[in-house]
Amino acid sequence: MQSNEHERPPSGGYKYFRYYHIGVQFILGVGLFTFGGIWLDGKLGTRVLFTLLGLFLGFAGSLRSIYGEIYGGRASARKTHGEGETGEGASGREETAREDPEESGPGSG
Repeated sequence: MQSNEHERPPSGGYKYFRYYHIGVQFILGVGLFTFGGIWLDGKLGTRVLFTLLGLFLGFAGSLRSIYGEIYGGRASARKTHGEGETGEGASGREETAREDPEESGPGSG
């Protein structure tokens, strides 16, 4: 028999690096926008206006990106399986009722 080594989850230290890129992405996003704000404040002579703006924009953009990384697969999986925004199964029952109106009517039986 063949072993199923490829189907097992990673073990050891590797499993801790699975989401390593998310932390790096967050630090780079916040850092680059903040340092861009510092640079722009130096060029324009403003005190901390663009530094704070860059900090908040970097933070918001990084959080949005992380949210998409974590929950983006779930939303696309729901669309693939045909679930709508109203919830699971609600649209399926309505479509069934529309397809066979005579079977559920008062004259059926």
